Amino acid sequence: YPQIIDVSFPGQEFRISTDRLLDEDGLVLGFVKLVQDRTREVELLRSKSEFITIAAHQLRTPLTAINWIFEGFTKNEALSKEDKELTMNGLAAARKLLKIVNDLLDVSKIEEGRFGYNFVETDLIGFMSEVLTNAQAEAKEHGINLYLDKGIEQQLMVTIDPNRLGLAISNLIDNAIRYNVENGSVTVSIKRL
Repeated sequence: YPQIIDVSFPGQEFRISTDRLLDEDGLVLGFVKLVQDRTREVELLRSKSEFITIAAHQLRTPLTAINWIFEGFTKNEALSKEDKELTMNGLAAARKLLKIVNDLLDVSKIEEGRFGYNFVETDLIGFMSEVLTNAQAEAKEHGINLYLDKGIEQQLMVTIDPNRLGLAISNLIDNAIRYNVENGSVTVSIKRL
């Protein structure tokens, strides 16, 4: 107790809660049942999920084009060193933004019960190096140095979902950058345990 049951009818959603009424000695005197109409609440949640899905899909197409443009510029040998660095920062930012849009789509999938993992064999050292490279522009903006301590490993194969783990690690690194001291550093260490 309380017992909670969600009941659906076409166009209506209810939550029914049942609980006991007890006296001072803990003996059951009776029961109370509360019926709550959740139709509007459920419809608002559904509308929010649909909006996120539509907005994310609409954003993904132009972001993919921007990503391709920056990738094309990175291959241009005529760019100066400064322009090449700006292009790499733009590419990292475009990739990060595209990743955020994809994460929004994943939120919608979770709410609809269609979310799953995609596990692949991955070199953890190369993976972490790429995550740190993507965070380099933000670190530079905050005056923070990023370091990867690989330990004695040259390669460390693990089975992970690179998108999910990348999101988690990126969030940790973002926090480490934002809440660091002036001219600080962030070191990611990899050790086999």
